[in-house]
Order: sequence, then structure tokens, then C-alpha cells
Amino acid sequence: ARNLYFVNLKSGVVKKLFQRDTYIWDFFAGDFTKKIISNNIDEPKEDTLTIDKKLIIIAANVDSNKDGVLNHKDAKRIFIYDPDKESLDDILPEGYQFKKIIFNTQKNNLSLVVKKMLVKNVAAENQKLKKVATPIKQEIFSYDVSAAKGILTGTFD
Repeated sequence: ARNLYFVNLKSGVVKKLFQRDTYIWDFFAGDFTKKIISNNIDEPKEDTLTIDKKLIIIAANVDSNKDGVLNHKDAKRIFIYDPDKESLDDILPEGYQFKKIIFNTQKNNLSLVVKKMLVKNVAAENQKLKKVATPIKQEIFSYDVSAAKGILTGTFD
């Protein structure tokens, strides 16, 4: 388990982003362009994401598989850190996990492929029931960063 720290270079203040240790998958600025080459014949294509002055963090902060450890086996969540407001928001609806970012959306819109987690009881080694989360069909979650509101689509395969 890890954490991220944000250093305000103007004030010198250091802020711990998560209240407790969290497994950080990845983090990056929300405004970037990356070139994608499909094969040697194609011209390079660009994938863009434009969420001004914010940091996107992919992390696991809950032990979703109940193995006692936060690691790569736990459900990923998406967080947005706004350095101007010094606020960290978990943007996914409760019970959903992150699967993939959809690029080339409009400015200040973050579109994600997500899955709802179905929690069921499973007999563990010591014969006690253990709650285990299993994913069901995928959905698209579209989040308006400016308005801080999101909407889910219907499921798809």
C-alpha cells in the first residue's frame, strides 16, 4: 500500500492525498496527448484527454477481494485531485470498479468503462462465509469534471 503527496510550490505546503495507505495503480495529468501507431503502414494517431489542471489517479483503496492486502488484485477506482481546491474526489458510483479510459472525448469530460461488483458469500477455507465481489457486465460512466456529476449507461458485452 502506498500514498501520494502533493507539494504546493508556491506555499511549500505538503499534502497527503489519501487519509490511509492506498494501492496506487497509476496517476497522470488530465491534459495530455499520446501518439498511437497501429502498424507500420498507418500514420500515427493521437489519443487525447483534456481535463484542465487536474490529476487523475487510478487506485485501490478498499480490500475488495478480502485477502487482507491492498494490491493489484483489488478493484480499481478513479480519483480526481484538483490542486487549486486541494480536493480529492472518488468519482465512481458506489459498487463499481474502473476498467478502461475512453479517450478523445469532449473537454472536461471523463468517459470510463466500468463494471458493477456483485457481492456474494463464498465458503472460505475455515468454513466461514466470506464476501467476494465478482464483476458483472460492463457499462460506460461519463463524468463531467466541471459540474462534478456523472451518468451511467446501460450494460453491454
